[in-house]
Amino acid sequence: MPNSKLSEVYFFHLEKAYKQFKKYKTDFFKKAGIDITSDQWILLKSISEKEGLNQRDLAKRVFKEPASITRILDILEKKKLVKRESVNNDRRTYELYTSSAGKALIKKVIPMAVDMRAKGVKGLTKKEVVKLNEMLIRIFDNFQ
Repeated sequence: MPNSKLSEVYFFHLEKAYKQFKKYKTDFFKKAGIDITSDQWILLKSISEKEGLNQRDLAKRVFKEPASITRILDILEKKKLVKRESVNNDRRTYELYTSSAGKALIKKVIPMAVDMRAKGVKGLTKKEVVKLNEMLIRIFDNFQ
């Protein structure tokens, strides 16, 4: 439907849902006294899932521009949540590691993240959640 109303466009609803979730997460973290943004959390969690990852691979993994990654890593390093270790023979490349403070924060946030995700799919069956995930992956793959 080339002239669909915006209210009938699923991508509009997808974007709305994502923005609302991001706002909810930011407010939730703030109320819980957790000093981390959504973008910082995504990088921290990604690094913890693949310790030793370099900045370029991290950018690909989280679909962010390398310049954004550098800025966020600077903040995470300043907060002592991640460590950058230089790679031999390459002054521009660093391996990224979660610090003990970063690991402690992840351990604290995971139950909250699980609760937030559960809130987002409240009223959906497990089968519907699996199907939703499959459909989103397929939509993503269509744009590859």
